Amino acid sequence: MRYWLIASVLLCLCQTGRSQDSYRWSLVAMGASQALDIHSSMGGYELNPVLGRGQFGKRQISIKAAIVGGWQLTQWLIVRRWPEARRAATWVNYGAAGATGAVAIRNYRQ
Repeated sequence: MRYWLIASVLLCLCQTGRSQDSYRWSLVAMGASQALDIHSSMGGYELNPVLGRGQFGKRQISIKAAIVGGWQLTQWLIVRRWPEARRAATWVNYGAAGATGAVAIRNYRQ
């Protein structure tokens, strides 16, 4: 499973061409890493106080989806208003996807 994650992140990082395509791939990487983190957390004990401590379930998934969705909406509005911010947003998404992927890998190892 972790090799799939590493391969998908490398594929996203290797995408070249228009910045709009790279930005879209960064959104895909972000979504995939969040889905992987949710899958790795199911049934476990959640330590993040923002998501609510306790067994990871529907409530935590809803909160996590709202946070990530709000973040992506805010980012989309910023990029739409200031297109030159697209490159920074792309790298922020890749960084967040990498960090979330690392958390998912840690969850699977426990």
